[in-house]
Amino acid sequence: MSGNTDVLMKTKIFLVKICIWILFSIITGISCAAWYVTGGNITQFYNRGDSLQFYTEKIVNNLQNISFENEKFIIQGDTAQIVFDSLNKNNQWNYLKTDLYNMNCDSITAQIVFYDRTWQNVGEQELNLMEGENLYQLNGESFSKVVFCFENEQGKEFSINKFEISTDKMKDDEKLPAVSVLFSIICGSSKENTSIFDIPLSVFLCTDCSIGKIM
Repeated sequence: MSGNTDVLMKTKIFLVKICIWILFSIITGISCAAWYVTGGNITQFYNRGDSLQFYTEKIVNNLQNISFENEKFIIQGDTAQIVFDSLNKNNQWNYLKTDLYNMNCDSITAQIVFYDRTWQNVGEQELNLMEGENLYQLNGESFSKVVFCFENEQGKEFSINKFEISTDKMKDDEKLPAVSVLFSIICGSSKENTSIFDIPLSVFLCTDCSIGKIM
């Protein structure tokens, strides 16, 4: 009877240690992932500054010489434009993040013109928009309206998954879940000289032990 009790107790202790190790791996994985995603500055993880995302429904209503068919934008004329005239505030927008797909070309050249609230030109910049996720650094002018001008790009097609501007560099926080899982697996599978299963359960539960005894 005593032998069965000992086996049951050891089994319970073993399961508790497994649960603790899994929890430790998850917490460590999330912490490491947050460190990785933020470039080592976890305190800035939630400090994204101001950001504004433009959705397809909004973009479609601000097209000039660009048609929208079957989820695709098609440049129709030698001169075409996408106008964003409702940024709400005159910010120093520093970054543009795009996610384009269904492109029938390698890139699309866009001349970006920045305006203030009164439609005064405050700066211009040329960008080559490419397929996939791309982050572009803008010139740093403060503006509240922006126009994407396309010259001699007739016939080029693209679809938009994301179109976002931000005052601060946008973190890749969308990758956090995948990176967290990866680091959790690494932490959980790593083997040290002293296995967690060799450590007395009292160390984890802080019962019947003190710092002196642990040392």
